[in-house]
Amino acid sequence: MRNTVLTLMALAASLPAYACLKNGALDTCQYPPLNDDNGLVAQFTGINDESAAPVAGAAVNLHRVTLTGADSRCADGSPAVMYVRNATGAVNQSRWLIVLEGGGTGFDPNNTLDQAMWNRWTGAGPTPLLNWLQKSSTDWLTAGGAIGRDGQPDLPLEVVVGGILNGAASSFSGWNAVYVNYCSSDGWMGQQAGVEMPGAGTWVEGGDVWEGFKMDFHGHDIIADVLAMLDDPASWSADQNPEYQMPDISDAKIVFVAGESAGGNGVMENLDFIADTLTAINPGVQVSGSVGASHKPTIATPADSWWLDGNGNLTDDIEEGMISRWAQVLQVNGFVDQSCLGAGGTYECTLLPLLLPSITTGVHVKQDMSDPLVSSPYAVLPPLPPPFPLNPYQDGIITDYTDWIATGVAAFFAPNCGVHASLTGPAYFSDVLQQREFTGGVIGAIVYDTVSYDEALLRFVAPGLAPVQIHHGLTGTTLGGNDYVWVSPPGC
Repeated sequence: MRNTVLTLMALAASLPAYACLKNGALDTCQYPPLNDDNGLVAQFTGINDESAAPVAGAAVNLHRVTLTGADSRCADGSPAVMYVRNATGAVNQSRWLIVLEGGGTGFDPNNTLDQAMWNRWTGAGPTPLLNWLQKSSTDWLTAGGAIGRDGQPDLPLEVVVGGILNGAASSFSGWNAVYVNYCSSDGWMGQQAGVEMPGAGTWVEGGDVWEGFKMDFHGHDIIADVLAMLDDPASWSADQNPEYQMPDISDAKIVFVAGESAGGNGVMENLDFIADTLTAINPGVQVSGSVGASHKPTIATPADSWWLDGNGNLTDDIEEGMISRWAQVLQVNGFVDQSCLGAGGTYECTLLPLLLPSITTGVHVKQDMSDPLVSSPYAVLPPLPPPFPLNPYQDGIITDYTDWIATGVAAFFAPNCGVHASLTGPAYFSDVLQQREFTGGVIGAIVYDTVSYDEALLRFVAPGLAPVQIHHGLTGTTLGGNDYVWVSPPGC
């Protein structure tokens, strides 16, 4: 199949640009129109569904900043934004937290990119909340309040975000904080404007019938622009308060980059790029990252595996799907880890277990043992009360984590909360789990009883603190010769 992939890459580089149909004739593609057919404009009040309403004047608020780079554009061409908050306390002035928001991607092995993006744009797909309003645009209202674009972002000027960005309760609450809004729908990989998509979506505008549309994919470009702006804070200010500015990231001693789901994908593909960019500015800075809710584990049992056969190779069906997904990555000029790509990787560079050895920057991995989204290809049962029987998805996580210890992965965290993402709350980020010995079916003494997602990340990042390698939230499997069970809070 590798020759097929290489041929596909060559074809992608030489394909002519498509055009869309306007009243049945070829025409230049344009962005699809904004509409409120799904009623989400009236419902939308925050940056995402985990954000609380802003509190005027509160120190915990994050302040909106419109990005200035030419390629800092959302999927519909609207301006990308980030949210920032200054550090508090002298010791935190040189500490930085950068969080990449999640929210799925338009890459779909079962559909072409144009069909997948049309589904996201219109809310017509299986996940209708991941539509243009939240993950593909920042501009849906005119100055007069009508549905339409006026070139100005309509996201709140200030937001309060939970979890790691909680300005009062997180271990990172006093750090300089940057929350990068996700509106590119490309897993933070894209580097391509005006991608024409002729194969999906018929719509009417101004009496004309259109077939096809165009989208911009600038996820990687947005990250690059964020880093450039943080290195030149005098050149910009918060949208609402021109006096509100951040310090220069070139003075940072610690920079921690975190994300879950699509945000986790952004971290795993861009972490080395971010580290290289920041160390070029300041060779002494310590850069590390956390990839959350993005681990599709290795499973070598054909009947149970999502993507491997009994010989550890991709099944034919899955390889075809990965080739399709890789073609979509190429279509948006997707940025992937350069070490992996340089070693001849293609779709392997988009799967964490295969990509991880290529990441040279310190990386933490978090994956919930009952993640309802990532575990779904493994046909797992609904969450069960303890003791939770291992299933193929969970077995795969344990297998990967055991292998990663041997290859030097610094830390991992595998709670059993039954949620996809909890980095930005509202629940499960600060909940404390109890790790107890488990021998012969008997729960024994507490081994470590102050571990939360919050603390696991802090111990990974903080110099001088030993990282916490956490096995899993279940019983019945050994790691390093010991059996453990997690006694979790209610619901986790």
